[in-house]
Amino acid sequence: DDNRLNCLLLKKMLRAVFPDGEVRCTERAEELLEMIRAWNGHTRATVLTDLHMPEIDGLELTEDLRSSWDCAALPIIGVTADHSPELHSYCLQQGMQAVLT
Repeated sequence: DDNRLNCLLLKKMLRAVFPDGEVRCTERAEELLEMIRAWNGHTRATVLTDLHMPEIDGLELTEDLRSSWDCAALPIIGVTADHSPELHSYCLQQGMQAVLT
């Protein structure tokens, strides 16, 4: 997420649900891609991505991950304030497993 407050809130919620899990947050697309490359193949990794980021949006990220690396099993969850059924359906068609609003 490119919003620091949203990152902090997501981290807090995830740590409450997964207290032993590692939660990382970044505002930069390149740093995110580096983290994902390092986690490639790790069975417990999950990506939560904002659908609207300045450098690369969540849909572009999903397309890049699905086409560039062996990330077919990597869960990708979109995060957005947009609750339109059409957008949610489109995200699922593009390879995301879920969309949170």
